[in-house]
Amino acid sequence: MNKTHLNRMLALTLAAVMLLGCLAGCGKNTEEALTKLTNYVNENGSSNDAGTAAVADLEAGLKDTTVSLAVVNDDLLLMVEYGGLTVGDVENSCITNLHLSGDKKGEFAQQNSVEYSGSTIKSKLTGSIDLASYTPSTDIDGEFSSTLSTSKLTDDFKAYAIDGINTGLEVLSDFLANKLELTLSDIGFSKYEIDPDRKSAIREHNDTPDEPKPEPAPVTISIEKLSMNSISTSEVTLRVTNNSDKKLVALNMCVVCFDAYGEQMTQYGSEYGDPCANLRFEYGLAPGETSDSLTYTLSGFTAASSIQVAVFVYKLEGGDKVTIATDLSDPDLVWVKYPG
Repeated sequence: MNKTHLNRMLALTLAAVMLLGCLAGCGKNTEEALTKLTNYVNENGSSNDAGTAAVADLEAGLKDTTVSLAVVNDDLLLMVEYGGLTVGDVENSCITNLHLSGDKKGEFAQQNSVEYSGSTIKSKLTGSIDLASYTPSTDIDGEFSSTLSTSKLTDDFKAYAIDGINTGLEVLSDFLANKLELTLSDIGFSKYEIDPDRKSAIREHNDTPDEPKPEPAPVTISIEKLSMNSISTSEVTLRVTNNSDKKLVALNMCVVCFDAYGEQMTQYGSEYGDPCANLRFEYGLAPGETSDSLTYTLSGFTAASSIQVAVFVYKLEGGDKVTIATDLSDPDLVWVKYPG
């Protein structure tokens, strides 16, 4: 064997050894990065209701969208939950899941739910991607199913699955860099590079300005008395003052009642009873005017010991009907308590 041939053989052998070492090292480094990420979720996440998973919110900074990591049976799962998007002109609530490690590594699921004609329709696309070769422009496919027999897989549905995966990876990329000094490449996405010009329906929806909050009702509610009528049904006596510079046309009030133990009551004491006694004021009040004492019967509420009252809806002359809230827990409601 001449010297030139020997040198060539040695060079090829050395290259093969280096390649094998790199492959072993790269695989090890990926596993170490995934273990580091899994440990972070276990240490900083919170168990779900079933107690089977640790979940950590990645604080995506997107309204109507939550991006989180879950550890389920030691497998790492990326989850993106979002709403407000339309598929076939119908608004959907969507969940995109992608397995980052374990036996299901690369498997994804896209589930959309929509309320239609009084029922919930759920559609789902499941498949798998190769994490090492995945890029923002990679197409996906898989098996489609739906609770609506006539429903079929559409391009819109696939687009939202791809958008969900990419949005999740973009948020995960920032999280890895800021919290763990890792990259997407470190956890197995060798080809993935963030595309700042990527079109995203999820981000476009999140960039839509919030509707302005409704103005609080320009009124003062003064509760004078809480009493009972001859059949022990509770009654409230109150006055309404118009604090605006326009005539008050009407308003709707909600009265929440509490018993002697401080427990919130429901109408007629039923488990399914309304927690709110709804009162209407339609007498009209000039600017700065205070109404006469008004007594309302709180139908279905017996022997209330205390109450609180809030205005839900009102209308001023020349203006539109203003709905402040539709839920008792809304922070925009201003409650007046009696006794104070």
